[in-house]
Amino acid sequence: DCKKSLHPHPEICPLTHKNSPWYAVRQDILTQSSPLDGCIVLFRFEPLIKKLITQLKYYHRSHISNFLGQRLALALESHEILRKLLITNSKLIISYVPSHRIRHHITKGYNQSQLLAQSMTQQLLLPNPTPLLKKIKHTHSQVGMKREERKNNLSDAFRLITPIPSGSTVLIIDDVLASGATMTELAKTIKQSQPDCQIWGLCVARHG
Repeated sequence: DCKKSLHPHPEICPLTHKNSPWYAVRQDILTQSSPLDGCIVLFRFEPLIKKLITQLKYYHRSHISNFLGQRLALALESHEILRKLLITNSKLIISYVPSHRIRHHITKGYNQSQLLAQSMTQQLLLPNPTPLLKKIKHTHSQVGMKREERKNNLSDAFRLITPIPSGSTVLIIDDVLASGATMTELAKTIKQSQPDCQIWGLCVARHG
């Protein structure tokens, strides 16, 4: 019943909201180029998917990550650009949005993005996701923030902790995409150390 009730998100640019095949960033219409190359979004943020994510994120229903991880795996397998890397297993690095240690260990007990990434890689019989980044700044909750406020809130919030080989494609897993500020900041942090790579996001749903 859950599968039948979930509605796919249209293929649009995660930053400009304009039509874009395979969810690629429309660099051609941005006023300033983005370090993020694209972000796949599975579902519209409708009541059912909102309930699933809320239960996973705030009510310790960690088993929901298995169901959503299956959906993420299917999306990756069907993506024209990333599927080729998945088949050859060539320079594709799968990671996740890191959480601050206070939220990870005290407030929630786990990082829901990490659970989703682990479930997805298990479905695809891939190694566990790589912890690429560490959150070094305890940011405020971004619920209700405007785009510029989110951007300022996340500025310099992450640090790269794992070297990335030149020419790699990095896939970052998260639960919800809103303004794209988090994905963009992560991509910026990665490309500051390794500019010769592509950064893609993969999210369960989009809010807003």
